Amino acid sequence: MNIRTIHDAGHDIPVVTQDASDLKVADSHVVVINGFVGGTLAHSFAQRLIDAGSPRVSTYEEPYVGSGSYADSYRAEIFDRVVRSIGRQVLVLAHSRGVVAWADTSARLTDDELVAGFVGVTPIGVSELPHTSRNERYKRLISEVSRPCLNSWESARMSARVAGHIIQRFYRPILAFDEVDRTLSVDTTNAMIATSQTIPTMTITGARDRLIPPPEVAARLNASTGYWGGHREIPATHLSAFADSRHSGAIVDAINTLEIQR
Repeated sequence: MNIRTIHDAGHDIPVVTQDASDLKVADSHVVVINGFVGGTLAHSFAQRLIDAGSPRVSTYEEPYVGSGSYADSYRAEIFDRVVRSIGRQVLVLAHSRGVVAWADTSARLTDDELVAGFVGVTPIGVSELPHTSRNERYKRLISEVSRPCLNSWESARMSARVAGHIIQRFYRPILAFDEVDRTLSVDTTNAMIATSQTIPTMTITGARDRLIPPPEVAARLNASTGYWGGHREIPATHLSAFADSRHSGAIVDAINTLEIQR
């Protein structure tokens, strides 16, 4: 494991890179964009990807919610700096709201040829969600988060850590709810379509995801809308795609498919 720090005004951003024991120089390097939860949770997710066959994965920590400097544009800037700090071309994996940061950085990162492929896992913004009422958005969110991932001891432990992480973010509830509102209102469809027309792209949806239902994603990302990427569905909820190690193999398989397309 390698840990380095990106120095930022007021914050140091730790970047953790984990490698498989049989790593080769030419092997792919995956960078995970944080969803609403990240940090040490993302590090655990990365280790599961490595255990499932991904050779090298980098994750990073970022500040919790705050005032204006913690807006989506700032989170996108952090991700941009993380990718540029790697020093080589990478594959990007975005979970949930991580697609929002990707939408804000994809054009410049692909123009600079720093990203060779993109995987969006249960992608926020590619559904009816941004176009529904606020009440409907929260109804979906509550319906999803009220179903903890308890399929195994490992996934139950991860779900508990996710719950604790979310509670930490709500130590400033007004700002936290404002962040949730912004996130659920963003439409990332056009960014996903543009990405698929530029680099190999894969979307992974959860068959039991009540927040981002697969049929709504498929209605927006298909040949008729200009989407050139692939699509896979796994038997997961929105959270379990991230928390349940049984889905890690399917995610790594999607990454490997993009590797072949490079």
